[in-house]
This record gives sequence, structure tokens and C-alpha cells, in this order.
Amino acid sequence: MDSKEIELKFKLNKVPTYLIENADKTFTIETYYLCRETGEVRVLKTSDIGCFLTVKGDGGLVRGEFEVQCPEWVFNLVQKSAQWVIHKTRYKIVVPEEELDYELDIYGPKWDNLIILEVEFKNFAAYRAWTMPYWIEPGYIDVTEIPKYKNKNLALPYTYPKQ
Repeated sequence: MDSKEIELKFKLNKVPTYLIENADKTFTIETYYLCRETGEVRVLKTSDIGCFLTVKGDGGLVRGEFEVQCPEWVFNLVQKSAQWVIHKTRYKIVVPEEELDYELDIYGPKWDNLIILEVEFKNFAAYRAWTMPYWIEPGYIDVTEIPKYKNKNLALPYTYPKQ
């Protein structure tokens, strides 16, 4: 489906216990990037629902997104040509009454166990109505517009730079 993604990203200092305890789903994701210079082209495989081909435009809060489920053989073929990779664990809470999803991504040791909370909105009304939930501790940083926190940049072969 061709659509727009509306998403905020926050770097957290601590994993929110509430989100872990109340996650609707927990799964691992491995993502392989074919292109990351202007936008991104990638394949990903999740431990719960399978493989996807995704194309995303450049941008911060809002950007174009096309995603389609693909057979595993397509994932396997494309990953062999990929130059950049990310592995992470995702905890997801779906909040239909607020028209948003919380996705907590925990990256491995290569990224110093980076913790990123993504808030994905179904529409602009949900974005405008949203406030940070009580279960997020102070000290978080809004990284929505900071390029080094984009997954396509975290996938580069050097170690994640500590800040």
C-alpha cells in the first residue's frame, strides 16, 4: 500500500517497564538495506509475521512509505546483495482508541543497547492530540529529525556513536 508515515522517534535512557509488560507483540526484526542515499529500499524479516519489501522516502515526521509482504525466497535473494544490516527486538502496543502504535526498539551491543521509542500515528488528528505518556521517564530526547538515529544510518558498518 502506498501511503504516508507519520512518526515521532525518541531516544530513551531506560526501557519502560509498562511497555514491556503490556506489549501486544514482541518480535525480532532483521533489516537489510539495498539503497539508503535518497530514501531507502530494504527487505526485512520479522520473527512473527514474515518478510516485507519496503521503500521509504526521505523525511522526518512525515514521509512516503510503500510496503508489501514478500515470500521468504525474495528476502533471501535480496539480503545477499545488501550492504547494510540492522538487528533489533521490538515491543509493540497498539492503541486503537488513540489511533496510534507505540513501537519500542532495542538494538544490540553494536549500538550500545540503544533504546528508541517510535510513535506511529494513523493520521494528523492523532498526532496533534498526542502527549507523552506517563510511563516514559524524563530525560528522553526527540530524535525524529536527527539523521544519525534513522535506521538506514544506524545500519552503517561502523559502531553506533555514543552521545
